[in-house]
Amino acid sequence: MAKQEKKEFDFINEQIKTRPFYKKKWFARMMTGIGCAVVFGGVAGVTFAIVKPWAEKQFGNPEPQTQIVILPEESESETESAAETESALKTESMPETENMSETESAPVKEGAPETESASVTEKGTAGPPEDVSETTVPRTEHSAEPTTKQAESESPAGDDDTEPAVNKAETEQTSKETKTEPLAKETEPESKAPAETSGAAGTHGQTENTESGGEQEEPEKKGMEIEDYKMLYGKLAEVAGEASKSVVTVTGLQENANLFDDVYGSDIQSSGLIVATTGLNIYILTEWRTLDGSSKTLVTFPDGCTAEAVLQKRDPETGLAIVRVAFSALPADMKSEIKIAELGSSQNISKGDPVIAVGSPLGYSNSIAFGMVTSMTETPAVDCCYNVITTDMIGSPNGSGIILDLDGKIIGIISQDFYKENEQITVSGICISELRWLIETLSNDSEIQYLGIVGKEVTDSVAKELDMPKGLYVKSVEVDSPAMYCGIRTADVITAIQGTDIENMDDYVEVLRRHKSEDVLKITLMRQGPDGYVEMTKDITVGAR
Repeated sequence: MAKQEKKEFDFINEQIKTRPFYKKKWFARMMTGIGCAVVFGGVAGVTFAIVKPWAEKQFGNPEPQTQIVILPEESESETESAAETESALKTESMPETENMSETESAPVKEGAPETESASVTEKGTAGPPEDVSETTVPRTEHSAEPTTKQAESESPAGDDDTEPAVNKAETEQTSKETKTEPLAKETEPESKAPAETSGAAGTHGQTENTESGGEQEEPEKKGMEIEDYKMLYGKLAEVAGEASKSVVTVTGLQENANLFDDVYGSDIQSSGLIVATTGLNIYILTEWRTLDGSSKTLVTFPDGCTAEAVLQKRDPETGLAIVRVAFSALPADMKSEIKIAELGSSQNISKGDPVIAVGSPLGYSNSIAFGMVTSMTETPAVDCCYNVITTDMIGSPNGSGIILDLDGKIIGIISQDFYKENEQITVSGICISELRWLIETLSNDSEIQYLGIVGKEVTDSVAKELDMPKGLYVKSVEVDSPAMYCGIRTADVITAIQGTDIENMDDYVEVLRRHKSEDVLKITLMRQGPDGYVEMTKDITVGAR
């Protein structure tokens, strides 16, 4: 009975075995996916290997864009060229009388007759010697001959016979170098010599008065004629025309809607400057106000060709931006006609230097203006400081373009962001020397280091007068900036960053640009308290904009 019951309930002792993982559905699906990936990868590799040579032959091999733009640095010859040009202009503008007076004031060799110390009266007789060291008109041979003969007659009989011959030879050599008109015939009366001498030097208008002992008259200065002005402005126009080949017109198209939801378009124009090119793109410097809020940006080149541009990067502090235009959007032969702007140096610019404004300085495209520099103003900005060129050319609130020197090199970028209210609007621009780094940074779409400090140098005189420490005085701190968050306040004086002494804004900018965003810097500053200035240390994290 017991055996029969055990046999009947054997199914209860059966065990359920675990299914192997390679028989499960998820494993089968995974292997199917891997197999498909291998097949697709192999097919793609074979296809790429076959198609790549054909594509390179058909479309060319694009250039790697590891570094888009590298602007050339200012050389010593560029920074000194303005000073050399200015000195050359001053040398050329010196009156001829100064050079001639220096020539005649040279000492006479010993033994030569004193032909220039004698004077001749209207009757041709030798008069008392006069001081003619300031006379700029050279003596003629007629005034030298009588004196020479008189010197020969007065020489002692016992002197060496060769001495008068030497003196005579030297006198003849001097008269040949200084004569201004051919000698009159020897047969003419001696009484006519003064009149002929006066006529020979008539271009200077001084010989007759000098011989008669009268007052000397100033030489007549010939003024510029109309043709001279035409030639001068023609030369300036040639310089401006050559530089205009690098200037384009940037147009920002905007779409607006009225109260009835009717869409209408408007456009804003400004000048742009071709600053660099690569194998794929053209990089153009322009104003951000033209691009702000625009739905489309167009660039018109000097030959009239128009292409669409894309924003590369902008700088909110200066109001400048870089846009790029693809070569593929232009005709095939356009690449050889693109001219990159030639950047000069603004280090040696001074008041009174003549300049040319090109672009749209008067508010409309393709305008030109001539003038001179009236001032160079140092303008503090956030984390930097710019020198602004001000000219006497009447400008426009909508003006833009470039400022050139007489060599056709760019020394400034016209900007309206530095105008002050209630002041006459004149053409002004930021010096190009301070913008080189910014142009390269914007073209490469690189970060701009940011702390948010507007500062000014504490000079030796200010430090002594106000009993302040030397360094960078904090004029203001931007809201929500890294400087505000780390505790820097207005009126603090920054003396060091990362152990480097800071005496002015140039030192501050140099240290800041050596670091990247998210770097933590240690700033040493002096803060005024009840007992004077106290040294403090702050840790600040570099931002980017």
